[in-house]
Amino acid sequence: MPRQAKDLVRRLLHPNYTKRLGCLRNGSQDVRLHRFFGKLDKSLMLKMKVEPPFVPTVKDAMDTSNFDHFDDLPDQHYVDDGSGWDREF
Repeated sequence: MPRQAKDLVRRLLHPNYTKRLGCLRNGSQDVRLHRFFGKLDKSLMLKMKVEPPFVPTVKDAMDTSNFDHFDDLPDQHYVDDGSGWDREF
C-alpha cells in the first residue's frame, strides 16, 4: 500500500475522534485535500470519467467470486438469562 494511502487510512481511523481526519476544524475539506488525492482530477471524477486502477471481472449481478468465502456458522440457540434486558423491545 502506498505511503500516502497508509497515512490517509491511519488518520481516518484515529482512535480519538477529536483527532480524526474529517472531524477537525476544516471537516471533510481535510480529507479532500489530503496528499493521497493530490493527482486526482476532481472535475473528471465528478463527471465519472476517471479510469479505475482495477476493474474486476463480473459474470452477472449476483457474482460474488471477487469476495473471500467464509463458512456460515450455525446460529446459537437463544437462552433467556432472566435479566429482562429485552422487555422494552
